[in-house]
Amino acid sequence: MSQEAAGRSNLQSGLTIAGGAIGLISLFVGGLPVAFVGLVVGGIALFFAYLYVELVAKAVRMWINRSLFGNHLGQIEPFRSGEEELASLGLVFKGLTVDITWEHVNIRDGFFGEKVVEAVSDPRSASGMMFPPNGKRFKIDVLVPDIIGLSLDIELTTGQGRTLKRLSIYSFVNDHVAGLVRADRVYVLGESNRSEVEIKIEKEGGKFYGISYYESYLNEEIDVISELSVALGWPGGIRRDNFEMRF
Repeated sequence: MSQEAAGRSNLQSGLTIAGGAIGLISLFVGGLPVAFVGLVVGGIALFFAYLYVELVAKAVRMWINRSLFGNHLGQIEPFRSGEEELASLGLVFKGLTVDITWEHVNIRDGFFGEKVVEAVSDPRSASGMMFPPNGKRFKIDVLVPDIIGLSLDIELTTGQGRTLKRLSIYSFVNDHVAGLVRADRVYVLGESNRSEVEIKIEKEGGKFYGISYYESYLNEEIDVISELSVALGWPGGIRRDNFEMRF
């Protein structure tokens, strides 16, 4: 996550990957249930993944920052349970990297009826007028390994329990002919973000695909809690990770 990655120096000085693994071991020794054995072993393995696995370093930093021993920097909430930490490890070892940030924006109709989305940080709009924020824009970047048969679902929801609403969901597949392609696109609240979504899929480093896009929503469309859910499937398994944001 961009702001988490921006705090890299803080992570490296105050909490190294090795330190995180040692902390997980101390948790287990302190008498936690046997169910956490896998989490401890995974934490140790993370250290070696950081040293030897190509392009996994950023994913490792993200996982450590969200863990119980992380600094919890940036806009993404920490893991809610040990089970979530353990489930996320599987995606780290697959090489999945998710980078999501959000900012306050103004969403309005342009002179010709088009949707205009302007960051509040911009001192003035293109028209020379200043507008107060009335929405939020999400920037989503996902890096996935180039594996034939891989599938990927990226879903953005808002609210919890009975108030849970799906904002959008995108599906991708990696076939033998075209590589990673978009398989499906579903809008639920698509009116305010229609001009924003332009999904880019690019090959990176020869062994990975990068997916990037923006989504913008009016404040009245989203709750104080939103969540990005990423499900990665490959021949023989599927794993999911959730990234919670609070506004």
